[in-house]
Amino acid sequence: MSEMNVIKLTRRILRKVAVVDIVYAEIASEGAMGNDGRIILYVLKNELLTRYETNIFEDKKNYERALKLLIKKQKGPIIDYSQTDPNLFEYQYGGVGNHVFINKNVTLIDQGSYFTFNRNDKEYSIFCSVTGVYNCVSYALNPSKDS
Repeated sequence: MSEMNVIKLTRRILRKVAVVDIVYAEIASEGAMGNDGRIILYVLKNELLTRYETNIFEDKKNYERALKLLIKKQKGPIIDYSQTDPNLFEYQYGGVGNHVFINKNVTLIDQGSYFTFNRNDKEYSIFCSVTGVYNCVSYALNPSKDS
């Protein structure tokens, strides 16, 4: 299994992130259950998977910038999180204000409490922010799975 770095998503880093390198993203709106007001981006670049995080309460402008990276521009408040690039991401509802975007070029494998995916003979791990998000995504990926 490959190592993963966790880094605070700054404006400088965000400018360098290419949306096509995002393999998994979570958006938790302000007031969401669990990961309240946070965005998580898993970015795979040069065979290194990095988990970037930002928080609306610590840096509202950067949270909004990260949101715009994933979401097509809408007039007014963003209320329909499924308005992302349908050619790049598969949208999954993560439950109670949580929204998940999975790159369509990635096949997540359910490992019981987290996901993995393979690329170039390497295995990478994706950890959801909270158990409820994991459960929603796991069920959406495999609806016949026993609860």
